[in-house]
Amino acid sequence: MSLVCCKDGSLLGTAETIADVPFDRVRALLTSAGAPTLLGVSGRTTGLTIGVEPEQSMLWVHGGYWYQGEDLFIAQGPHDSDRTQVVYRIRNISGQPDLLIRLWQRSILKGQQHQLEQYAAELAQRL
Repeated sequence: MSLVCCKDGSLLGTAETIADVPFDRVRALLTSAGAPTLLGVSGRTTGLTIGVEPEQSMLWVHGGYWYQGEDLFIAQGPHDSDRTQVVYRIRNISGQPDLLIRLWQRSILKGQQHQLEQYAAELAQRL
């Protein structure tokens, strides 16, 4: 796993959901060491570039030349100990036209909401 700064790129899609996990537990893993656990890629980081921006409560991943996935975590409820909103954004960082990437990766983009809901459902077990 390498850690570098996130890249700018055009936004291709956004999905959001609520995880039944206290935000304090998520915030504790917004570190270089905790990021693979939070992302669910512990032990499988070969080929991934993972970054952490704790001040923005964000993790990001480059898993191929074309995309950057960004996970933002936001406290929900009157106390940070309640639940966590997860916002997932996917960006085109390839330099190729968005339309080309949208056509080439349409199945990934189409399944973005479902994948995020699965991630949120499994988050409490992983932490």
